[in-house]
Amino acid sequence: MKLGLSRDNFLVLAVLTCGSFVTLLNQTLITPALSTIMVEFAIDTATVQWLVNSFTIVNAIMVPLTAHFIENYSTRTLFVAAMGAFLLGSLLAAWGPSFFVLLLGRVFQAAGAGVLMPMCMTELMTSFPVEHRGQAMGVFGLVNSVGPVAGPTLSGIVIDHFNWHVLFCIVSVLAVLGIIAGFVALKRTGNHEKQRKGHLDKVSVITSSLGLATLLYGFSAIGSDGLSPLVAVSILAGLIILVVFVRRQLSMEEPMLKIGILKNKRFAIATIVVVALQPALMCGPILIPIFIQTTLGYSATTSGLIMIPGAVLMAILNPVVGRMFDQHGPRTLALVGGVVTTLATIPMCFFNLNTPLWVIGLCMALRHGAVALINMPVSTWGMNALDDELMAHGSSISNTTRMVAGSLGTAVIVSISTVATGTAVDAGLVALDAAVVGFNVAFGFSAIICCLVASLCFFFVKSNRAHEAAADEGDKRRITLTQIMKTDVYMIFDTATVAEACALFVEKGVSAMPIVNKKGQAVGFISDGDLLRALTGDTENQTYVDPVTMLIRSGTGRGISEGFDERLNRLMELPVTAIAHMGIITVDVHDRLSVVCRVLGENHLKKVPVVDNGKVVGIINRSDITKFAMMQYMNTHEAVMAHHNTFSL
Repeated sequence: MKLGLSRDNFLVLAVLTCGSFVTLLNQTLITPALSTIMVEFAIDTATVQWLVNSFTIVNAIMVPLTAHFIENYSTRTLFVAAMGAFLLGSLLAAWGPSFFVLLLGRVFQAAGAGVLMPMCMTELMTSFPVEHRGQAMGVFGLVNSVGPVAGPTLSGIVIDHFNWHVLFCIVSVLAVLGIIAGFVALKRTGNHEKQRKGHLDKVSVITSSLGLATLLYGFSAIGSDGLSPLVAVSILAGLIILVVFVRRQLSMEEPMLKIGILKNKRFAIATIVVVALQPALMCGPILIPIFIQTTLGYSATTSGLIMIPGAVLMAILNPVVGRMFDQHGPRTLALVGGVVTTLATIPMCFFNLNTPLWVIGLCMALRHGAVALINMPVSTWGMNALDDELMAHGSSISNTTRMVAGSLGTAVIVSISTVATGTAVDAGLVALDAAVVGFNVAFGFSAIICCLVASLCFFFVKSNRAHEAAADEGDKRRITLTQIMKTDVYMIFDTATVAEACALFVEKGVSAMPIVNKKGQAVGFISDGDLLRALTGDTENQTYVDPVTMLIRSGTGRGISEGFDERLNRLMELPVTAIAHMGIITVDVHDRLSVVCRVLGENHLKKVPVVDNGKVVGIINRSDITKFAMMQYMNTHEAVMAHHNTFSL
């Protein structure tokens, strides 16, 4: 793929992408090793899950701090420091003489990774020219989607042939290479020293960190110690400290987390749905590898391979779901995702010693695929309810609460599994049968959560259109889009023929038009390019703007022949829906202009129909938006423009 980037930009992209890839690889690297670590250190499931939850919780703590770091330190300094913390953690984990040292290593890894990912995304968005940002983010997303997929497989192979210490040795080498590359490649683009712009509120950092850590410890310890006085005090203390943190954020002029935006009902609903889903999602990658290795007796490689189909399916679905979200909104996607997640989790409540591996793999794949239908659409739907200046705060709130909910919820589910296993042993079951009971109960609780998520989606997640209209106070957005869009839209009914569409093309001098049904609702889009593709019989969806090339492809070779005429006549008799693009992408008349720009950019469109209550009321072109932006700038800076236009002879 040719990116057309300068040498410096290419180096920056390569270094940032590889650095974040290493940290993402490390996140899933640990799951197939959990069973082996349990045996080596003689610990139970409730204890070993700290290796996953501590990583997630420290990530959650670092996300809101990263914005402060980005404002106060250069890119190179921050990248090298983050990779340095990650390297220190990797070396401690590679040494790992005790579980405490291994856990400490994971904490340092998480501190570096928590800074690195948002920093890399911010740097790509701010340092790259607008015309290359899409390419850069595309490469960044593509490469990093491989990390979570490759992690379990690599881990399983290494553990079966060596041991889990080697995993962290490999990651340490990659981290060293990343530090060297970052120091060299980021020298020109990130060597400047930024002036300190913000003050880091130490009380907020301490209360958030201490509250989350104390609360996580309490929920995790239930599995090992039961609801002892120490555990109860830990949970209560964590809740009190977090209440202090929240009250402080609400009272501060510049809070670490702008929690007040949760007063936005739509954003709050989206946050609740995504947060509720996390425990059910994250408990699978912890419990399933342990179940496959410890209970069923398969190898670490096998448990790693079981996780691949779900990760691949999620990576494939994410871009597809994005396009479907623009077409249909979040409601249908979220409902389907909630139902499928529930149905895929219910069979896991009945896993036993004779359950085939393909059944386990299928359930995990369906769960991951269904989660892709919920997470991105609902999160985007909630973020779209915020004003543009609150987007960064909304992203921090969403990411932080999701990670916290995942860690705390997973701790609860794993503790439930541990308690259920212990109860089954006390009732006289043998160890393996008791372990199966523990897993069944844990996934039963997970199924209840999935059912709750599906219910929340059904009752509270609505279509984009209804919420955008309600959020458009005083019809300000509608007035703005009406000023920009063309209202003299030529449309054609879905019952028309291709000949009638061609007649409109010629008569009105247009090259494309929406297709509507009898109710006036947009159902498709037809362009002259669709006509050319149909004439050439091209099954590869290539567009030929050169008529000579088009005629050669149609089989004429030496000019317009009788065969071409026959094909043209047959084409004209077809219904217009036979050659058009159905399932049209539209924007609502109440949408923000930023949303319209995103839809045009992400879907590589030159124009998009504007609908009101489902009916087409206009069309917006990219050139119309550009012209509007220039006019707005000139009107706002009239004095400046007048100065620049003044000259003397």
